[in-house]
Amino acid sequence: MKWLESVRLPRLAGISAAGASLAMVLGFFASSARGQAALPVLDQRTCDEVPVGYARIDAGTWKAQTFVAGVDGRLAFVRLPSIRFGPPGLTTLHLRPTDSCDGPLATELAASGARAGDRFDFAEPPRLEAGRTYALVVSHDGAPQSQFGWGYSNRPDCYSNSVGSSYTSIDGLTWHGDIDDIHFETWMLADPPRPAGVGIRPAAPMVLEPAAGVAHDLSEFAAIQQGMPPRDPVTASRLRGAPPQPDRLAARPAAAVRKSVMVISLPTGRYDAVHIRSQTQAVIDQLQEASAYHGYADPLAQPYLAYDLYQDRIFVEEEMPPRCGGSRDLGSLFAKHGICDLVRAGEVDEVWFWEGGTGGIPEWATNGPEWQSLQGTRMPNCGRQVALMAFHNGLGPDYALHSFGHRLEWTMRIYSPCDFTTATWPWPAVPAGCLDGSASDRTGFVARPFAGNGFVGACGDVHTPPNVLQDVGYQYGRGEEADSICEDWRRDGKAQSRRLSCARWGCSQLGFMLWWLQNVPGIANQSADIDGKPMENWWPLLFGRSVGGTPGTPRPTPRPRPPTPTVLPPTLPTPTRFPDPPLAAAYLPLLGQGFKRLDLDGQGLPPAAYVAYRVPAATVGGQVHLGALGMDFDVIRPVLVTALGAFDSRQDGLRAPIHVYLVDRDGDRPLAAVELYQGASPLQAGSRLAPLDRPLTLGAGFHGSIVADGYNADEPNGNAEGRPASWTVDSGQGALRFVGGGRYANTWTYGRLPAILDGGPANRYAAGTFAFQEIAPPLR
Repeated sequence: MKWLESVRLPRLAGISAAGASLAMVLGFFASSARGQAALPVLDQRTCDEVPVGYARIDAGTWKAQTFVAGVDGRLAFVRLPSIRFGPPGLTTLHLRPTDSCDGPLATELAASGARAGDRFDFAEPPRLEAGRTYALVVSHDGAPQSQFGWGYSNRPDCYSNSVGSSYTSIDGLTWHGDIDDIHFETWMLADPPRPAGVGIRPAAPMVLEPAAGVAHDLSEFAAIQQGMPPRDPVTASRLRGAPPQPDRLAARPAAAVRKSVMVISLPTGRYDAVHIRSQTQAVIDQLQEASAYHGYADPLAQPYLAYDLYQDRIFVEEEMPPRCGGSRDLGSLFAKHGICDLVRAGEVDEVWFWEGGTGGIPEWATNGPEWQSLQGTRMPNCGRQVALMAFHNGLGPDYALHSFGHRLEWTMRIYSPCDFTTATWPWPAVPAGCLDGSASDRTGFVARPFAGNGFVGACGDVHTPPNVLQDVGYQYGRGEEADSICEDWRRDGKAQSRRLSCARWGCSQLGFMLWWLQNVPGIANQSADIDGKPMENWWPLLFGRSVGGTPGTPRPTPRPRPPTPTVLPPTLPTPTRFPDPPLAAAYLPLLGQGFKRLDLDGQGLPPAAYVAYRVPAATVGGQVHLGALGMDFDVIRPVLVTALGAFDSRQDGLRAPIHVYLVDRDGDRPLAAVELYQGASPLQAGSRLAPLDRPLTLGAGFHGSIVADGYNADEPNGNAEGRPASWTVDSGQGALRFVGGGRYANTWTYGRLPAILDGGPANRYAAGTFAFQEIAPPLR
């Protein structure tokens, strides 16, 4: 567990790059008219929202973000939304020029150091030229646990300039492309305005750099290339899946749409034309089968998509395309083959590359007038939305479908994010159009079962099937069962769930990818939107929304109806179905015990003989940990738990919603949960306690943990950091024993045990607590 310093993030009015540049020029005129020096004015920035996470930078990790200056002038200072972890350290912002691939060079134009705060001032402001690309490079020096957290966001329009990209390095010299735009603001002292007719460079089309863990370089399969699956050795023999089934495909109606694909073989691995043609045809067959809605159940389902091989040939390259930093410049092959001309003429709709897994090539990329995700490929904009795919020539079609699935994931985040993503986990919806609560942890397409949706998921995602409860990937062969609405997927709350395991898709990667893609709304789909209206066919969106609506704009989704109260069952293990809430955080469904959410002052708190973790009055939290915190205990004599609670820093009311779970350590399952808000419930022993609807009996020998999440900069937690804590424990005269050294996770665990063990003491955190009474033994 790391200490960190909280830094308040300024929330400025949203302003585009061109608008900021114009404001700068107007500011210059205004200050000059008064005979005063011009004040710094915002020039370039990423989006205005609080970061979704923080990229950690230490002595062995450098980060960089490139940007394009909007006007000529001097760079006065830069703001980097950030937090700091661990002991103090020196963070340095380096301003550098970029190379021909727009990656950071080693040359220093200026540097600014800071030990606190998010502002980096330049003593001698460096001069920038409008339209040129520069790199903001960040390094950090300090003790081993000292880190600088640089805020990032996975919003697709976070920084709209098509050149701006992020990079990672271990030494500040050799850079590799990263996948998240990082937050920044550049504040300039503008030169006098340019002569008439010389305009400010307009903002480029929107760029999407995918969020971490979703789109991957072919290095994702590097271990597989050597005969080792990347994540799941238990099901290694199943990962390659079953062979294609041409007889099943032959029985189907003809595909509704045929697309022309140019196939280029790159000279690594087994790249001969005969082999690549065979590989390509296998992928074409499987994608045609995959585009048949519910094809696993309906042999007459019509596929949407079929590919034809452009010129009925494989284009074999003699040399690999050049590198730009750590990425291959596939754009050079677009120029060599005149691909944009072919696209504009309607002769080519897509480009596939085959290579031997040498790295530097992403699994997919796209460019066009509607949206962009270049991923270092330098793919040009051909005037139509065009995608490229990169497949491994030593792997089967199951891995090609895996890569294709990633492309579909990000396509739907652009065109229908409220339907495809979830409210909180595992795919928080991008903000645009989904802030009214229309994203759902229950009915979002990628939803997976967890406490927040009553353990009833939807379809899962490319890496994680919907029967996998743990936050792990590549587990296509796991036999456990879970409830899912995927095969009856709809957004209006009327979907029927079914119990399924990997047997439903043959426990293989190929089987899962076919099943998952065949549940994507296609031709004659039976899905419905959140208002009960027919769902559109998603497959055409892979090639852009050329008609109807605004390109690249998420389809608006009506606000869902308020959920109706649901009575929870008193016993395990049957999962409880919950209504689709506006925000999953508002309902943390719990198996076996009543769930309590308190928005107002709680009443009727039962008397508590003991409060397990007690915090002295006026204690102030000294840590901002954005994940889950747990403390373990054992039951020596039977007890009755009557309330759960959360530490209240300063005891002035909770300034963030805190979720508290009592978890069975042996079964790793939550037995009781509450969610507390500001003013919720009386203050006892330094915590806000909320009564359980039904008190929880814990027998002798029970091994438990009290887990809390939701603490942040507004409501910090406490951490003893290995030293004796100022807060204490109450064992109820020996009814409980407090054990372990604390446990934590860097994300919320939704009622599961945090996996990382900490260094003690047993009451390490000021976080969750509970009230209990001893159950008297029967008279003899």
